[in-house]
Amino acid sequence: MPDSIVTQSVNPDELLRATSEVLFEAGAGQLPVEVFQYGNLRWLRFGSAAIQSVMQIDSPPALKLAYLQFMMAPRLFCPEPSTAVLLGLGGGALVRHLLQEFPQLDLTAVECNPLVIEICKKFFNLPAETDQFNVVSTDAFEFVRDYAGPAVDWLLVDLFGAERLPGFMQMPAFYIACRNMLSRYGVLAVNLLISSEDELVALLGRLRQIFDRRILCLQAADHLNVVVLAFASAHEITGPQLRKKANKLAIRSGVDYSRLAETILQANPVQGGNRQM
Repeated sequence: MPDSIVTQSVNPDELLRATSEVLFEAGAGQLPVEVFQYGNLRWLRFGSAAIQSVMQIDSPPALKLAYLQFMMAPRLFCPEPSTAVLLGLGGGALVRHLLQEFPQLDLTAVECNPLVIEICKKFFNLPAETDQFNVVSTDAFEFVRDYAGPAVDWLLVDLFGAERLPGFMQMPAFYIACRNMLSRYGVLAVNLLISSEDELVALLGRLRQIFDRRILCLQAADHLNVVVLAFASAHEITGPQLRKKANKLAIRSGVDYSRLAETILQANPVQGGNRQM
């Protein structure tokens, strides 16, 4: 995808209204999994109206949901990750995008449902595993709790059940384990599809405490998703510095980093032009 072209995110409500073709559905005795296609778009649902992932068939690495572009915000703070872990495979959108952007990246994707992994391979162009990319079929909480691998520069958490976040994502122990995985300048990005403002306030309170208030929030205008960034070490945020980094990145594989930086600054006001986290 030419770097001058910004990926236009799709409105999930429009996909739900589309006269789509059902490519796959299963759910007896387990989390329902459904794959739909309409025109050049293919998407994944887990037994609810929430769309988990969307792939543009003629450009698989494109991030077609607004919140997924927000999940690339760690690039503004840790621009050249060596290691990354993704909790929650979904339709593989982040995997495809990350491997295109960072060919040398050591990437591990964690997914507890073997059916989701198979569907991602069959319908969503999941790249083949290599020495640098692997998929681990296990529980996300157990993975972070027992993690003994190299320190992680980017830890991306995109977990969701049929109707809400997994229970362990309400637990401080999960976020403490995530923090312990990070490298010195590592960044945690968590997608929170919240059911109420009270739930969001409680989760943000836990994250602020665990990460010594080093967090930022982003919310997509047409989604209920809130993406939270949490940092292993202090970052001084100034508008000019963040804009300079964003302008250097410009548009990469459809993600407009200048617009992303402005979204961060607008959603997280700074005092006196800077913010120490």
